[in-house]
Amino acid sequence: MNGYMSNIKNPAIITGILFLIAISAGIASGFLIPESKLMHDNEGLSTHKPSIILGVLAGFVMAAACAGIAVSLFPILKNYSESLALASVGFRLTEGILYCMSVIMVLALSSLNHEQIAVNGVNGSMNVIARDILLTVRRWSLLAGMLAFTSGALIYYALFFVHDIIPRWLSGWGLVGAALAMVSNLFVLRGYYRSSPAVIFMNIPIGLNELVLAIWLIANGFNRNAVMVVE
Repeated sequence: MNGYMSNIKNPAIITGILFLIAISAGIASGFLIPESKLMHDNEGLSTHKPSIILGVLAGFVMAAACAGIAVSLFPILKNYSESLALASVGFRLTEGILYCMSVIMVLALSSLNHEQIAVNGVNGSMNVIARDILLTVRRWSLLAGMLAFTSGALIYYALFFVHDIIPRWLSGWGLVGAALAMVSNLFVLRGYYRSSPAVIFMNIPIGLNELVLAIWLIANGFNRNAVMVVE
């Protein structure tokens, strides 16, 4: 009986903690690296370099936690569909890699701004071009990372819902939230900032859902009547 409880409770606690880490680090990274500063303030990155570095570190922590979530869920989900469980891991590992790429672009931008992009002559023009390339790579990395996140989330929330691994009101909320977050990418593609009210509004449901899910998993674990024990 004790082994049974450990097989259910341990992955749930680990997953819940990883969710909390990802949420906290994501908020910190977004606060310390405001998108408007990246897009419009050529000198702001170098003058605020300590906060930018902290934001980059938070971004790396978030990326690692996001990848870890799917890995920690795999032992549970594989009992219902190993192929879907692997797909979820693949999407969220890809998400972590893409988020790492996006924060690496911030480091590169910070170094570039430190060299004063707005100087005159050929070097200045090359720096402007380099800055635009770095911003474009970061933008598409974040978009692709968000798509990978929502794809992975839709998979594990669907398995949660179908097999009653967590309460269906919680997994159903996650499905709706992940779908809305995926749609928010269309707004970003149309030129909205990720920090714009419309985009934030569409991401609030999944953000709140993951916070509630984290607390639920730590406090209650998975549904012991639905979860198959991992031998």
